[in-house]
Amino acid sequence: MAIYNREIIKYITEDRNYNRLEDILARETREFYALPWKNRWLDFEKKVRTQSHAEAVLAKAKEDADLFLGAEYGVELPTLELHPRFSIKGYQLNSNANLFSLSLIAGGLFILYNGDIGDGNAFAAGGIVAALGTAGGIIHLARKIKLNSPLYLPKENKIICVTRKEPDAYCDMAHEYSHAVFARSIGGGKECMFANEGFAEGVSTLLSKKDNIKTGLFNSVELLTMAKHYAKKMRKGKKDYFALAIEKLYAGEETSYWEEMVMRSSGYAVFKLAEEKYGKDIYREFIKGNTGILLE
Repeated sequence: MAIYNREIIKYITEDRNYNRLEDILARETREFYALPWKNRWLDFEKKVRTQSHAEAVLAKAKEDADLFLGAEYGVELPTLELHPRFSIKGYQLNSNANLFSLSLIAGGLFILYNGDIGDGNAFAAGGIVAALGTAGGIIHLARKIKLNSPLYLPKENKIICVTRKEPDAYCDMAHEYSHAVFARSIGGGKECMFANEGFAEGVSTLLSKKDNIKTGLFNSVELLTMAKHYAKKMRKGKKDYFALAIEKLYAGEETSYWEEMVMRSSGYAVFKLAEEKYGKDIYREFIKGNTGILLE
């Protein structure tokens, strides 16, 4: 039995489930702020920068996920490709936009250099022109910066990972490995993407709470806060973020970060509600094929 995207949306916007979601969010938030402040905000963990380090973290994430879900549901260790967190795509120093910005900067500096020291107008004009050129160059560069995100490629059984602090990288890899388990056990394609994302977020968050309580709790609070926000908007008849995300998903268009967060947060919220009712075994039951338990 497949769990379709629309079923998940309907479930978390119903009064009873929405109120339960608020209660869970309040409790998880209290648990996060009960951590010592240095555990909450200070971050001294090593960053995953090398292929060998990333592969070691993935191996641990797979081992922990297989133990949690049951080794019989595990999949072959995916290959791994490590990318920087940010990359600059299609940026050319000699582009027309940059040349125009440089000409403004040069013009502004020329006005400043040739103006009288006491001439406030020349100073202001030169400063404004140079500032406009600098701002233009920065904006052009910013538009070319791409935020790389972790990704699982099922056809290749490959995980794309990004350079992050080790607890965050562990959470990312547990998430993507859970997608691999879901793809083999459940499948479902685009129509089940919300459940796919919710399953991966649920497993990775639980594993992260054992590996690094701060990372796990922060991830849970962030996702539940977003799910509540989107559900609240829909309940009030305002912007339907769910419909926008689904429309792009079915059209095969590239979804934005926020549209991906709609799927991830709402899917996680439904699994979290089921987890509260049936315990952590909900994830193992789900991949056994007892998918209907999720919305009971």
